[in-house]
Amino acid sequence: MTRSPRLDAFLFGLIPATAVAVLRIVVGAITFIWSLTLLPQIDPLLTWLRVDPVGDVGWWQFWPTAPEGLVVSLAIGLVLSSLLMTLGLWTKASSWAVFVLTLVVQRYNPYAFNGGDFILRSVLLLGLALAPAGVYLSVDSWRRSRSIVWEAPLVPAWTLRFIQLHISMGYILTVLLKLQGDTWLGGTALWYAFSLDGLTRFDIPAWAVTPPIGSLLGWATLAVELGVGVGVWFRKTRPYVLVAGVILHLAIAAAFEIGFFSYVMIASYLAFLPYRRDVRLLPRRAVLEPQSV
Repeated sequence: MTRSPRLDAFLFGLIPATAVAVLRIVVGAITFIWSLTLLPQIDPLLTWLRVDPVGDVGWWQFWPTAPEGLVVSLAIGLVLSSLLMTLGLWTKASSWAVFVLTLVVQRYNPYAFNGGDFILRSVLLLGLALAPAGVYLSVDSWRRSRSIVWEAPLVPAWTLRFIQLHISMGYILTVLLKLQGDTWLGGTALWYAFSLDGLTRFDIPAWAVTPPIGSLLGWATLAVELGVGVGVWFRKTRPYVLVAGVILHLAIAAAFEIGFFSYVMIASYLAFLPYRRDVRLLPRRAVLEPQSV
């Protein structure tokens, strides 16, 4: 079986470290803020509430009988390691520490977390832990050269592809799953969502979430999700589908109490930044002249 040179270049070629570095900073900052929000809720979420709805200790926990002080220490360690990851100090060690601590903390009470926390942990944090995320825009890179180096070094592409492919396939699979039932195609999905007490931020008139308006909004949501999943791979469509995705997730964040989900998804779009070796070129050229992934 012959290997495709283009596929090899796509998966294992060298690319500028710009996207990985920017993604590390933003994801690290989100994780830092997310971990800070856990601290006031450690007791109900991670210490005495370590059981499933029927009262049994969850099989998913690494150490169900761990003392409360240890769990608190893990949460504080997550705060500190995510700060180090954001700064790019001891980046490889701090990135792995953030991933492992997030995994352990979330396993103490999975019912307290959502899909955004899963994406943060199992896609973004794992991908960044595997990547050479500290070679650019980091304290580590400054310590090596004793100056700010604006030209990004080249790094293997596969860790960034790991993140990109998971985000793309996540959107595509989401659309396929939504099409399995009749609520999205029938136009009642938004009505069900806004009927969940404690999840919505405000009441919305029934006519806005039922056919025909609800149908149009539901179909538009599916179109945006499919557009991001597929269109993100094409140079000409990428800026438009990502902007549409940002608008969709900001609307979701404004309408529903779902934690950091929308912000995590928007941050994941940074994995598709164009190949600029100087990060200073991104603000004025990233959208206007995106390069192919």
